[in-house]
Amino acid sequence: MIDALTRHQILLQRHFKGIYKDIEPLIKKMVKDLNARISSATPAEFERLTILRNELNAIINSHIGGISDATIQRLIDFYEYESKFTISLLDKETIPSYAVLSTGLAPEAIGAVISTMPIVLDGKQTTVKSMIKHFGKAQAKNIELAIQTGIASGRTTDDIVRDVMAITNTRTRKQAEAVILTAANATGAKARAAVWDDNSDILQGERYSATLDSRTTVICASLDRNIYHIGTGPQPPLHYRCRSIRVPALKPEYELQYDKGRSSTDGVVSSKTTYSSFLKRQSKEFQDEVLGVERAKLFRSGKLKLDQFVDKSGKLYTLEQLARMDLI
Repeated sequence: MIDALTRHQILLQRHFKGIYKDIEPLIKKMVKDLNARISSATPAEFERLTILRNELNAIINSHIGGISDATIQRLIDFYEYESKFTISLLDKETIPSYAVLSTGLAPEAIGAVISTMPIVLDGKQTTVKSMIKHFGKAQAKNIELAIQTGIASGRTTDDIVRDVMAITNTRTRKQAEAVILTAANATGAKARAAVWDDNSDILQGERYSATLDSRTTVICASLDRNIYHIGTGPQPPLHYRCRSIRVPALKPEYELQYDKGRSSTDGVVSSKTTYSSFLKRQSKEFQDEVLGVERAKLFRSGKLKLDQFVDKSGKLYTLEQLARMDLI
C-alpha cells in the first residue's frame, strides 16, 4: 500500500497544478490590477507611500475573497475524489472476507471541514483561508519593500515600477501556486485520514512516508516510517510544497503477505526501507544536497542519526542548538 499511495501522491502533484490552473485567472487579474495602479503612481505617491499602500491593500483585499472561495470549491471536489480513491485502495489492499469498510465523511460536511481544518506549517498552525489571507498580506509587504528599497537606492520612478512588476509577475504567482498546492495536499491528507479513522478497526496506526529522493526536507526524512496513532503526531504537509504522506499501517491479519516495495530514485526498494537507510546508500553529493554540508558530515561520521537533527515536534535544530546540547 505504501508504494501505491506514494505513486498516487506523485501523480497528485500534477492534479494539484491543475487546481492552481483553475485559480490562476483570478491571480492574474489581481496582478493586472496591481500593476495598473503601480504604473500610474507618481514620484510623490512613492515618496509618501501611505495613500498608495492603502490603495494597493484595497486591490489585494478585493481579490482575496474570490480566490479563497474558488480554491475551497475546487478542494471540495478534490476531497470527494480522494475519499473514493482511498476506500478503493484500502479495499484492494485488505482481505475482503475480513474487512467491512466505511466511506468517510458525508459530502455535505466536506466544505466546513476544509474551511476549518488545522494545517501546521513550519511549526505554526493555520487554515486554508488564513493561508490565502497571509499570501495577500505578503504581496503587499513585498511591493512596499521593493518601493522603499528603490527610493533608498536612488532608483527612478520607472525603475521602481519595473522592480515591482517583476515581483508581481513572478514571485506573486509562484507564492500563489505554493499556497494552493500545499492546501490541496492538506485536503488530500484530511480525506485519507477520515477514511483511516472510520476503518480504525483494521489498522494499527498511520505510517509517515517521505519521498525517497533528494528534494525531501530533513524534517520529513527524519519522520519516515514512524507509526502514529490515527489522527495524532505530525500531519503532512509540514511545510510549503511538502510531498510527504501518511499511509495506513494495517493490522497483521489484514495485510497481504508479500512486499510490493516502495518507489525511490533507485527504483523500487523494500517497503521496509527507511529514508535513513536509503540516504546512507547515496553519494556524498546527494547527502550534502539533502542535509547540507555540515549535517551530512555528522550523518556520515555516525555522530548523529537522522532523527536527531529535529526536535519532537519536527522542527529542525540549528547547528548552534546541536552544539549547545553537546550532540556535536
